[in-house]
Amino acid sequence: MASPSPAPSLLPPAAPWTPWAPGPGSSAAAVSPLVLVALAVGVGTALLVAWRARATRAPRDVVLLAGLCAAGKTALLGKIRDHHVHPTCPSMEVNHYVLTSGSHRGSRGGKAPATATGSSSIDGGLRLVDAPGHAKLRFLTSPYMPRVRRLCFVVDSTRVAQDAHAMAEYLYDLLTHPRLLAASAVSRAGRAAAPVPVVIVCNKQDRLSSQDGRRILSLLEKQLHEIRQTRAASLAGLTAMDTLLPTDGGDGDGDGDGDDGSGNGVGGAGARVLGDMAAPFQFSQLEDRYAVRVVECSAVRDKGDKLLAKLLS
Repeated sequence: MASPSPAPSLLPPAAPWTPWAPGPGSSAAAVSPLVLVALAVGVGTALLVAWRARATRAPRDVVLLAGLCAAGKTALLGKIRDHHVHPTCPSMEVNHYVLTSGSHRGSRGGKAPATATGSSSIDGGLRLVDAPGHAKLRFLTSPYMPRVRRLCFVVDSTRVAQDAHAMAEYLYDLLTHPRLLAASAVSRAGRAAAPVPVVIVCNKQDRLSSQDGRRILSLLEKQLHEIRQTRAASLAGLTAMDTLLPTDGGDGDGDGDGDDGSGNGVGGAGARVLGDMAAPFQFSQLEDRYAVRVVECSAVRDKGDKLLAKLLS
């Protein structure tokens, strides 16, 4: 008689599932929320530094022609571009002209043209930018400010006596524009450590009523001194008010560029003082940031190549 087969063994009951948690000695327990926050802050800081470094490497290829209406900026640009003077009117938009050795054609308004493929550029492909002189349109120059390589402030030499204060006020606003100040700081931090050139272009020297460049420079310095005194006093009053009224740390328009909200496109000029307040204003006080000089010219009389040489010399 066959022996009976053994009874099948039963498996032990499964233990209930519990989620895993690191023990006191586990390395995962050391990753605290503070470490994660510090890691996130470090990554964000690295990205911000990389972005700012890329921004400071933007090409500084703009020669900005600025000045009051009817100073002759567009006439100068047309003479350089086409070698003859066109009938002009007050500009309502920015005019561009890219200097290349293979082409003398420019572009008016809209997006600035790129240099032709394969053409060798003059001095790295400089871009002449003619900015509108009307106060309500000066904001159009703000995008070009970080790229300014040279500022050419065009003056109507026949109207200095009448317009000296308005000329100096616009020049003051340009020299204290936060983006131009940043461009001059980047320039000083570069290998060449050169300040931004500022050329006072005394146009319309072909007319009998024109003033010479030395006289115009002296009048501008006198007016700039008065404007500096007024704005420094205004800044002192605002500083005193800050101790009484809460501020949000901004300029109220939310654009972050320090514009004063006046619509003239000059940013926060009243919050910056030019030169040495202990002495009468002179352009030599700005030599750490700007190299100022004066040239005399005539868009009607001078040839285009000569005009260009005066602006860039």
